[in-house]
Amino acid sequence: VPLTGGWGDANTGGNMASEIKRAGYDGILFQGISPHPVCLLIHQGKAELRDASHLWGKDTTETRQMLRKETGERRLSVACIGPAGEAQSLISAIITDEGRAAARSGLGAVMGSKRLKAVAVRGQNETPVADSTRVSELRKQFVKAIKETEVPFVKALKVGGTVGYMQPFVVGGATPFKNWSLIGPESMPSYEPFDDRVNKYVVRRSACATCPIGCGGTLKSEEIGLGESKRPEYETAAGFGPNCLNNDVAAILKANDICNRYGIDTISASGTIAFAMECYERGIITKQDTG
Repeated sequence: VPLTGGWGDANTGGNMASEIKRAGYDGILFQGISPHPVCLLIHQGKAELRDASHLWGKDTTETRQMLRKETGERRLSVACIGPAGEAQSLISAIITDEGRAAARSGLGAVMGSKRLKAVAVRGQNETPVADSTRVSELRKQFVKAIKETEVPFVKALKVGGTVGYMQPFVVGGATPFKNWSLIGPESMPSYEPFDDRVNKYVVRRSACATCPIGCGGTLKSEEIGLGESKRPEYETAAGFGPNCLNNDVAAILKANDICNRYGIDTISASGTIAFAMECYERGIITKQDTG
């Protein structure tokens, strides 16, 4: 993979996996390099590589919206790269649907190197199972158990997504402060819990395919100049927050949105920034290096 030169793996939430299965496929493999930007469209029982020159240079939100408009399919699941993947950045991500990221290992650069802008799928078939009655019974049992659970971890996910368990991690010393050099809220006098300060901007909740928890959230706020964007995950909030000694929620939410639109791994991006800040603080780099 681009980032390490070894084996890479990344996964993402959203609806892509279920749409691929419902389209009749267990997986999709790509071989070779296209001479021009392309998009794989699996729709209405057909799979075709389409020219995507008009999408090259667009961010992930624009790409998703344009493909849904072109196909007339508002439920089209789209996995695509943004300008970072096109430029083959070593920390580029593949963004799926609304702000879900297969981000680790720089796999967006792999798509960029193949000039593969997007994979767009809408499956319309039932997935066959050996015993549909038994599967339905088990599904109902599991869904009921999850919805009625009193397990704090699950309840926190329902209310605030993965940011909902950031505070216990901070107090317990699992969240890094100042480029992994400190732990605990006392490391940052200005620190305030993030979950309520993030969740007050949630305008609607969302879930991955058939999930009863629904840990996703869409944010919007004119107050802080934030258009519709996805609620950050724990790692993103921790990375752009405590690990950069940053308590500004608006800045964290904006950084998350920029990374999602450009197709950048928020963990690597925030870690790089925290490292650069320490390098500057220690005099290893100066304004001459940073401009």
